[in-house]
Amino acid sequence: GYLTAISNLNPIYAQLRDTAWAEAQASGNLTPDPRLLANLERARSIPSKGKFALVDSGTQRLILFENAQVVDSMKVIVGTDQLPTPLIASTIYYVTYNPYWHAPDHLVRKTIAPTVLRQGMNYLRTRGYHVIDEWSETPTEIDPTSVDWKAAAAGSLHLRVRQDPGPLNSMGILKFPFPNPEDIYLHDTPGKELFEKSTRFLSNGCVRVEDAR
Repeated sequence: GYLTAISNLNPIYAQLRDTAWAEAQASGNLTPDPRLLANLERARSIPSKGKFALVDSGTQRLILFENAQVVDSMKVIVGTDQLPTPLIASTIYYVTYNPYWHAPDHLVRKTIAPTVLRQGMNYLRTRGYHVIDEWSETPTEIDPTSVDWKAAAAGSLHLRVRQDPGPLNSMGILKFPFPNPEDIYLHDTPGKELFEKSTRFLSNGCVRVEDAR
């Protein structure tokens, strides 16, 4: 009974292990596939009970579990090959409604600054973007007309750009943060049409969820 209890780490681990063992016995090949060993190691971090969400980057789906049973699932958008969603096990302690979005440095360089150079300051105003001096609750706003946007686009000037909450906010209306060194989180998105794609490796690492509510 003790061995059974400690070996049943969680339903996903048990299913992987038992299926692999049955296939090995049927084929007579008892040498485990390295991919199986890697996935078993990953599955060790999954809780054995309670409520948790599992993001499967391979199938681009989020699966919700409660007491070892699947209770819901939905499509997600995960990271590209260049900026993949990393392997993380963490805890969600709270949810942020109507969040600000703090644009990552590479997106300021790749997207925001070049668009400002093409469209002017109106792009910032219509999108609710503000250049600020620091990441804090009470930052000082910097006049965007004083910024060298060519240097920002070239990557020699690093800006902090924050987007106001609203219908165009890249986080949508809900953000699900959790402690991790990569600053990855789950969030809503205004770009619902992307969930119609069969392949959804489209984000910068964070996970956009189909039904945030």
